[in-house]
Formats: sequence, C-alpha cells, structure tokens
Amino acid sequence: MVILMVSVIGIGANAHDSDLVNKAGSETYSSEPHVAPTFLPLRIPALTPSSFDQYSGGFSFTAIDVGKGDALLLSWPDLYVGTHYMLIDGGTADDWPFVHDYLVEHNITGLDAIVCSHEHDDHLNGLIELLKSNITVGTAYDAGFLVCHEDWPEYPKIQEYLGLLEERNIPREIVGAGDELWTANPAVTIRVINPDPQHLIISQSKNDAQNANSIALDVNYNGARFLLMGDTFPSSFQQMMNEGYIQQADVLKMPHHGFMPAAASVYDEFLATVRPKYAIDTCGCYRPDNESMWQCQISPALSMAGLTTYRSACSGDITITTDGKTSADGIHYAVTTTKNLTLRACSSECESSCTAE
Repeated sequence: MVILMVSVIGIGANAHDSDLVNKAGSETYSSEPHVAPTFLPLRIPALTPSSFDQYSGGFSFTAIDVGKGDALLLSWPDLYVGTHYMLIDGGTADDWPFVHDYLVEHNITGLDAIVCSHEHDDHLNGLIELLKSNITVGTAYDAGFLVCHEDWPEYPKIQEYLGLLEERNIPREIVGAGDELWTANPAVTIRVINPDPQHLIISQSKNDAQNANSIALDVNYNGARFLLMGDTFPSSFQQMMNEGYIQQADVLKMPHHGFMPAAASVYDEFLATVRPKYAIDTCGCYRPDNESMWQCQISPALSMAGLTTYRSACSGDITITTDGKTSADGIHYAVTTTKNLTLRACSSECESSCTAE
C-alpha cells in the first residue's frame, strides 16, 4: 500500500495574471485548513536504490486514451509486493469503459492509490465509476476541493465521490504543495507541487480557479523525472517557479490538455526551465462523445522548441517506460503508442468530427 509522508512547506509567492491572483485566506473561498494526516508507517527494512538492482522492472507512465481528459497510470517495482499502481484521474463517466478495458487487458485488479487532481468531470467522474467497480483501491488522494462551494455544479459529484470512499472504507488523504507520497521504493519519489493550500489561486471564473488549483506532481525514478501538470494555469506555473518546485524534467504531461491562453509569457519561462524531451498532450476531439467543442491545441512555444510531442488524439494510449539508467545520450526512455496518425491526418480527423465552440 502507498503511504503518505507529509512535509508541509508554506512559502509565500505572488502570481500575476490579468485574471488569476493569489489571495491566501481570501473570504471569496473559505476553506478548511490543510491538515497533515495521521498514519502508521509500513514496517519494512531500510532500503537503498541499489537494493532494487536485482529487480528487472522499471518505471512506467501511461496516458490512457480517454479523449479530452486525464487518466494517467503510474507503475513501479517493489521487492516485496511486485508492482505498485497509481491512477491519476479517470476521465469522464463515459470514459470509464476505456480505462476499465485497459486495466483488464493488463491484468490490473487493484490500485495502490488513486489521485483526483480536481473536480472537473473529465478528471473526477471516471474515478466515481471506478469506485463503483470491483477494482480495489488502497488510498485516495486529493487537495481537499478547496475552491468548490455547495452551490457550484461540481459539488454533488464531489459528495458522491467522498461517499463512495467512505462506503468502501478507502482512506482519504488531503495533500498540498510540498507533500511527498511514500512509494515503498526509495528510488521513486512522488512530490506534490501544486496547489499550495496557504496561497490558493483565486479567479472570478470558477472554472479557472479549479484548474489553477489542480494537483501537479513531480515524479522521479532514479533520476528520470516526469512532470504531471494537471490542468494548471500560467498563474500556477508562476507560483510553482517562485516556490522552487519546477525543475528540469524529461517528460512533461502538458497542462490543461495543451490549451494555453494566448499571451502567456510565463509559459515560455516555464518551458525554458523544464526543457522536456517529450511532451504528452491529453486531448482527443475525434470522439464526439467527449467534450466535442474542444480541439487539440498546442503552445507555439512548444512547437518551436522542436520537442517530441505525443497527442492522445493521434497516438492513442501513450506509454513511456524507463529504467532510470544513464547512457551517453542521457536517461533512456522507451515510448509505445496504440495509434500512429500523422499530425495532418489527426487534425483532419478532429476537424471532421468536432465543432468549434
């Protein structure tokens, strides 16, 4: 089971967007304080990364193709129980069959943990369907849904989600920037880098506030770093950079399905800091049943950077594996996909099946 190790870091920062600003303790969004959970640590012998040399497994990241939505599966080795699995978001309720089929195909009947990055339907609702299934879950993590009130559209779904966790006796842990998830493998660290519960990002737009305060994770396996950005916004990037959470990462799960506001100079600064080798864009307007007004969008800065970019609409399920070992060319990554449409063909397919908002 994955156990949470908590170290709350309360470093002040200021984000300056025209629409999104930080207001710690703002009356606009009253919230419960971020409380470190109480837990009993797993009693295993002290281990070092070298202890895992005899284990042939590596770290794996998969963006399951759910169209415009996130369903991200992480797996990593452990000497004692074989393999750990963590699912970050579950797409929409209509996406659950795709996620379920993927888990069944890979003989995954239980998850050590699930993470709900935020309350939007293309992240939360698939997890609700998962909790109605026979898939076992060890622990559920979220950021406390701190910017969603009772009169907001997403609130009933949050209550349904929390009710299912209680019904199934699944421990729930609230996390924030600076917390680390215990992984039972010292070669693997999973660190929460957003949101900062002491400096929530507030907006006149409910939707933007929920995105800006979604969970982002820095995942490191033997030096192979994956940056999973949820639906975070430029204000989020600025705050994370100010607080020192953004580092170079070879794999970047694009924020907000590749959609970025037009004139976000902080985005260029963010990319210059991360310097990724691979960018993953979870979009998929080719499926009319999944947010058909959306189309795959990508920052011009990302395109001009000459990065290897994979879009779920073009590539289907995207899996990146690594053993974390360094060669003359750096850390080795292997990428597999279930589709191989060119960008031109992918765009044409999207345009034929989607309508612009």
